[in-house]
Amino acid sequence: GQGCWPGATHLFRLCLAPRVPLVQRLPRMHLHIHHHTPEVTGQVLATLLQNTNRHAEAEPIARSTFRSREKLFGRDNPATLFSMINLSSILLSLQRESEALALIDDGLERSIRLFGKDHEATRGFARNRGVYFIRSGKPQEGVEFVKSFGHDPAVLDRYLNAATQPVATTAPALKG
Repeated sequence: GQGCWPGATHLFRLCLAPRVPLVQRLPRMHLHIHHHTPEVTGQVLATLLQNTNRHAEAEPIARSTFRSREKLFGRDNPATLFSMINLSSILLSLQRESEALALIDDGLERSIRLFGKDHEATRGFARNRGVYFIRSGKPQEGVEFVKSFGHDPAVLDRYLNAATQPVATTAPALKG
């Protein structure tokens, strides 16, 4: 994968194994991450799987992480909001737009109310909303939406599925 070592997925799966103390599950050289909770480990594993285009595998882990954080911290917690961003991004990749959009809109409203438009979580939801617009055939709306949150529209290119054509983010390309 891009920038990750081959054993990373296996290591994170070991971290999520139930009923065995985390320290016993990790190879000795990796004990420095023993303080991570299952929610943190799940978030990292889901992101790793998503970044290697293994969205179907990432979805149940991201959903479980979101539910755990929601139960532990409530929906208005930054950790929960970041899990919502991650899950909504995965759902967009799986073309489950209506489910993704419900999370995006709920999270965006919460994040703006709690932290303002410049917060990292708010910008993550805005980015996902922009990706949704573009995948819905509304590239101009997507570009304008992310720009309204201070994003460079080129941020959208990175988050589009490989099957989707890259977004033209320059003004002349968007006309017409």
